[in-house]
Amino acid sequence: MSYSALTQTILNVVYLLGIIFAIYIYFRTPQEKTNLTTAKLSEDIKDLQRQITDVKETHLKSVETDLKTLTAAVNQLSINVATLSTIVNERIPRGSPNVQIN
Repeated sequence: MSYSALTQTILNVVYLLGIIFAIYIYFRTPQEKTNLTTAKLSEDIKDLQRQITDVKETHLKSVETDLKTLTAAVNQLSINVATLSTIVNERIPRGSPNVQIN
């Protein structure tokens, strides 16, 4: 083999290796970007789930507190109505001729 044929063969091998490497890089780089994007999305979803859980728990505690407050207020109003009913019944007897009950 002559010197130019050997040089040509070496250059062809280098070109072939370069093409193989370029193809490898071409397919590898998008896959790495996809993997990074997938990992970021997965982390974002986990954070969102945590935030939703926190909001749900906070809201549930708030609703429970409001329900306790409303229950106490209704109980107090019930006691007040019973007291007022007793006072009215004591002040105005049922058989009173001045009271008309419809």
